[in-house]
Amino acid sequence: MSKKIIFLLVLTALVAAGLFAGGGSQAAPAPAVPAPTGAPGVVNYPVTGNPKITISRVTDSDIPTAGFSSYNDTPGVKELIKQTGINVEFIELVDQNAYLLYLAGGNLPDIIMAGKTFYPGGTSKMVEDGLAQDLTNYLPTYAPDYWKFINSDPQYYKVIREPDGKHYAFAGYFLQPGNIYGSWIGLVARKEFLDKLGMAAPETASDLYTYLKRSKDELGCDVPFMSAAYRLAMAYTGGALTSAFGLPKTDTYQIDGKVHYGAYEPAYRDVMTYMNKLYTDGLLDKNFAVTDEPTAHASVLNGQTSLIFTATSRIQNMTMAAPDQSKFTLLGLKALSTAKGVRPMYNYADDLVTFSYWCFFPQKSRDVVNGLKLLNYLHTEKGNLLANFGEDGVTYTMQNGNPVFNDFTLNNPKGLPIDGVLRSYGLLNFPITQDPRMSRQRFPLQQQIQAMEVWADADTAKYKIPNNSIIADNASEYASLSTDINTYINESQAQFISGALPLSRFDDYIATLKKMGMDRMLQILQASYDVYNK
Repeated sequence: MSKKIIFLLVLTALVAAGLFAGGGSQAAPAPAVPAPTGAPGVVNYPVTGNPKITISRVTDSDIPTAGFSSYNDTPGVKELIKQTGINVEFIELVDQNAYLLYLAGGNLPDIIMAGKTFYPGGTSKMVEDGLAQDLTNYLPTYAPDYWKFINSDPQYYKVIREPDGKHYAFAGYFLQPGNIYGSWIGLVARKEFLDKLGMAAPETASDLYTYLKRSKDELGCDVPFMSAAYRLAMAYTGGALTSAFGLPKTDTYQIDGKVHYGAYEPAYRDVMTYMNKLYTDGLLDKNFAVTDEPTAHASVLNGQTSLIFTATSRIQNMTMAAPDQSKFTLLGLKALSTAKGVRPMYNYADDLVTFSYWCFFPQKSRDVVNGLKLLNYLHTEKGNLLANFGEDGVTYTMQNGNPVFNDFTLNNPKGLPIDGVLRSYGLLNFPITQDPRMSRQRFPLQQQIQAMEVWADADTAKYKIPNNSIIADNASEYASLSTDINTYINESQAQFISGALPLSRFDDYIATLKKMGMDRMLQILQASYDVYNK
């Protein structure tokens, strides 16, 4: 049995038993704080009293590219402390598994910053286990700028609140309606390879197979399709590969209000059959389940790979690293479609309220008030500038009332990438509102804009479930079911692709999911989605 499976089994047992963070109803009562009145408030910065707030989060992989190993050392955090008067200290974990084990220890921070769905059982289970508390009446008083913003558009407010109508988190990254920058990841091809082969951009699964096969046979690409393992997984859950087979994505989506799980649908067999053929024919990376991002990028750069699933920022990173940029052009591809000229069903796109960087206040949080004031600052005019652009005079200057990135950011003398600078000198990976003025400058290459435009061209909104919060009464049951089921799906997926699990056993796979409680998990998801729609 693999270490990953053992960890997940232990984690499931801990969650089900309520042993995280003090065990739900046994958790210590919240420390005394000013009474939450729900009345509108005003926060003046810097605050008085020199308060200290601790925040836990997974460390960011882009920070080291700017020369920093911890958020505590970054100029952006130091400037946040200076401008708010609140001393913030980050407790950083290497990955989600380490994060969950840290929380299980019970020595909790004031704020837990994480993806909204990172905890088995979701927000309801976090409340049950003492990892989140009701903030509804605190927000108007101690986070008034944030409260005003989330009430500015019904789409924001509806997604943020839980099924019981309450707010248990300071929500994460916000986009504006119609913002193409939410479509930040997708399929990318080497344009000059397409040109050499006399091919147009692939639209269907057949087109893509032909491109990969000819890349191998005629251009000498040893590994035509390679991506970082975690990125490749998003090609399935994000629909870029599945739409070709009439399947929006491999995890949850809805059609006319009915919740589906893609990996439990008949069309999933077709997706796995296609991926197995790519693997068997030597067109897919043999190490697809473990390949890291630097390896995939190097393979694209040296001409051994003609297709990658990657992010907008990485298009620039690879282009800038190319020995001869005049002979290196990356082209974003639409999600695959069922036929030429047919709009793809789904491609990855962030929600207007993304599920990244949500902030939960454990019931043992020592200072809810100043924690909210700290986060609220990110939604003030000055705080939004700091978060999106960094420090005035260092990373940007104001020109005609607009922040404009300078050469330190766009053409860093030390060769630092833009994302590394913005996440170290600014606060991009925090619960903020994305400023389109930042996004337009963050992606300076036309190839990046082209990619996001084609990635956004899909019927994603038709199938997307904007809020996947679980009704509190079902939280523990869902946590137990989803952990085991998702582990089985992920491991079976890798085995289907490699052939270790023959596609002839697909019906057995479906039967196993049914036996594990997939139908019950779908009932829970449906009940929660019905509440959201009401």
